[in-house]
Amino acid sequence: MTLRLALLAVIVTALATPTGAAAQQDGDPFEVFVELRVWQGVDDLEDIWVSARARGGDWGTLGTVPFALDSTYPVYHDWRYYRYGDLTVAGATLRIWQWTGDLDSISVCAHRCEDPWSRSVPRPLGAIPLPRDDGHSPGGHYRYGDLTIATVPGSPGLLADRVQLLRLRDTLAGTGTLDWDPDTPMTSWTGVTVGGTPPRVTRLRLADSGLTGELSGLLGHLTGLHELGLDGNALTGAIPSRVGQLTGLTHVYLGGNALTGCVPPSLRAVANSDIDSLGLADCLPPVEVSDGDVITDGSYVIRSSAISADGAPFVFDVPADIRMTMAGPHKVYGHDYPAWVILRHVDSQSVTGFSLGNGSEYHREVDLAASGISAAFDKIIESAWFGAPGDPYTLPGERPLTGDNRPAGPIAPAVAITLLGLLALAVARWRGRV
Repeated sequence: MTLRLALLAVIVTALATPTGAAAQQDGDPFEVFVELRVWQGVDDLEDIWVSARARGGDWGTLGTVPFALDSTYPVYHDWRYYRYGDLTVAGATLRIWQWTGDLDSISVCAHRCEDPWSRSVPRPLGAIPLPRDDGHSPGGHYRYGDLTIATVPGSPGLLADRVQLLRLRDTLAGTGTLDWDPDTPMTSWTGVTVGGTPPRVTRLRLADSGLTGELSGLLGHLTGLHELGLDGNALTGAIPSRVGQLTGLTHVYLGGNALTGCVPPSLRAVANSDIDSLGLADCLPPVEVSDGDVITDGSYVIRSSAISADGAPFVFDVPADIRMTMAGPHKVYGHDYPAWVILRHVDSQSVTGFSLGNGSEYHREVDLAASGISAAFDKIIESAWFGAPGDPYTLPGERPLTGDNRPAGPIAPAVAITLLGLLALAVARWRGRV
């Protein structure tokens, strides 16, 4: 371990030398691009090495580092777990994962993965599968795969903005295109402006850009935005409640699209906007929801001591034309896992669940016969956000659906008990293996 840390320090130092600085002077004032090579033994699949260089540099300058995947993380699938290791390069964290259920399956977080690390299967949330098919060592004993990552030294907020824009790209573009490429600097991306100290994405201006997709709750991650301009496109769907939490907006233009639903009142209050042209009413506060409720189109809020001792509300949106039964929030007592919620699709066997510790998905089972359900789950997960303690986001005591639409008898408690039992069994078996 000491040798590995010393070698990693050499890599970090080398990438901070004039070679990396030259990359910044070539028109990119914020980002440094690093090329990584992950090696795997042909006869020993647990034998992993890593090489790194500034883009366009020499592999031989930095050498190759033996990289021990000496940490483990459970996944609730076949009672197996991930091995992983971390590497900090030029201000960014690289995490390499190997699933013990298939040692040939390696994935990489080219930025800091969602934290705490997701329990999603088949790979951790935010990780990129990395085949080792780019070549072999001269002796043929190792094969390797190459990956280019962008780092933003000293600016974690801007790095987070970059990650969210890349996640948002295809959803927003629809059948259109956006030139937001992971191998190019944000300063070259159409419609994106970076500014401020520390630097953040401050302007997203894509008027009349041929976009046919939908707005996503991922926009709410861009907390440095001052201007949001998506007018003159063919965007559809509702405005996520999370977008209404962008308190720094001074300009918002969404006219000329085919948006539905309602408008978060905070957007109508922005000084420079065309919100009135949408012809949509203001959104009501989210409806308070609890274990066993059936929920459909709208915004919902959960308040529970299992989520937060100070009463911070947890808000999420459910898209139109879908009905879900909610179970939770529940804690697994005796463990430090965050509270979790399970949403079961009423009209199929599809289930999704997310941790209330950070709102990220960790479990999904999709009935292939249920059209569009996977996309609907994505929207729910992306829409989730936490309010401040004491925020009056709720319509107290109301329930979204009652009577014949409520699950009969003890179904919801039974689901919760079953899930808790499965989770406890998974933990016990994992502990026995590791």
